[in-house]
Parts: sequence; C-alpha cells; structure tokens
Amino acid sequence: MSPYIFTDSQHTKELERLQAIEQVFDPASHRRIQATGITTNWRCLEVGAGAGSITQWMAAVVGEKGKVVAIGLDTRFVSNIQLSNVGYLLRHR
Repeated sequence: MSPYIFTDSQHTKELERLQAIEQVFDPASHRRIQATGITTNWRCLEVGAGAGSITQWMAAVVGEKGKVVAIGLDTRFVSNIQLSNVGYLLRHR
C-alpha cells in the first residue's frame, strides 16, 4: 500500500487545504446526507473525515444518543474533536 500523499505535509498548510475543501463541498454534502433522512439517535460512519466539519455537523444532527465514528488515513484533525457522541478509528501516522 502506498503512503498517504499528505501525511508528511506541514500541519497548518494541510489543515488549511482541508478547510478550503470543506467550504466548497460541505453544503452539497449536507444536502446529500439530509436526503438519507438522518435524524436523532442515528449511528453514522464518516469515511475520509478530513478536518472534521461533517463529523461535527452529523454529531449535532444525531444528538447525544446518536453516534458518529470518523475514519481516515490521517485523523490528526478530527481526533481533537471533544464530543461525547463522536468516536474515531485512528490511523494517524
């Protein structure tokens, strides 16, 4: 398996890159996820969690009794989210 290309990039620049992607794609992602009927108490998996904006948004939608698990090749940014209904499958290198 080849290494994730951005693993060794500078921390701040990688976070800025991921946040720029979120600004562009989050509105469409919200619409698509809402179309599934997501609501309180759901259990969700976010694959490719990036900087964590969708993880945090889904956590707010599913509420305290719901659960969101975030996974990605590099979870250094989402692993800092301190919400009781968010878990991680860490693969930080």
